[in-house]
Amino acid sequence: MVVIAHILSFLPLLLLLTKKMRYILYIRILRTIHYSGMTIGGIVIGLKVSGGNFVNLFPFFIPAIAIAIYAFQGAVLINDYFDFEGDVVVKNKTPLVLGLISPSLSLRGGIFLSIYSILLSFYISHLAGLFVFMAHLINFFYSLPPFRLKKFYPLSTFLLSLGALFMMLTGYSMIASQYIFNFPFKMVILVIVTLTLTFGTKDMKDIEGDRLMGSKNLYTILGEERGRLINAFLVLISYIITPVILGNYFLFVFAIPSGFLTFFFILKKISEKFILLIYILFGLIILSGIIFDFIIL
Repeated sequence: MVVIAHILSFLPLLLLLTKKMRYILYIRILRTIHYSGMTIGGIVIGLKVSGGNFVNLFPFFIPAIAIAIYAFQGAVLINDYFDFEGDVVVKNKTPLVLGLISPSLSLRGGIFLSIYSILLSFYISHLAGLFVFMAHLINFFYSLPPFRLKKFYPLSTFLLSLGALFMMLTGYSMIASQYIFNFPFKMVILVIVTLTLTFGTKDMKDIEGDRLMGSKNLYTILGEERGRLINAFLVLISYIITPVILGNYFLFVFAIPSGFLTFFFILKKISEKFILLIYILFGLIILSGIIFDFIIL
């Protein structure tokens, strides 16, 4: 099963060989790292809860990353299709706006990758397949008309946090499906609360497009300056409460500078890439703490 899972993990990469299809795998690297990290984090938590050896992580490492990439990219392509008009206004450099793929290919490619990620995860674990399906179901209500729940803040950021949690549960169920009800509740709270507070940061570069599409978020509701200030405060709060939720106050050593640096970056309109980079590095600190029993679940 492990060998077949690895073969299936690489199979969609054949699309890169065709000029027409290769751009449906146009990767947003930092956001891809976020969702892949959630999935790998779930595997690490599963090993800790089940008492498994970390050698057991490696057979699932590549399939977990593949599932996260295909699930995320499938969701993004579908979202790009329905956000095309707004993305053109703010000149978002998506493959669709850049003319690298057609609207129909964006939609069909998104559907293909979404279904593929579900089938691959089902092959590894029925529970993993269920969680990936739930993540895509959230994207369905988030992106597609007539629902378009992305238009309603803070429901939009809550749904994104829930999707991230399902990706973490996907990784967890790959390695510890028999311990599904032992998934640490503090991790549920951490993911839902902190990501609901911080996911609004993604809207800081799409204000005019969001106004055009009728999306409600901190920036379109409060205006750019007040929205930016509230966004920065919410991100700072999310960093500060993380050590409290995890019950490890030494994390303040990393959380406080990360929070204030991100606060500064948001107010000064620094590129979102640097904000995501701080977030990823902080996530790696938490993951390392779990691995080395510095953070007890």
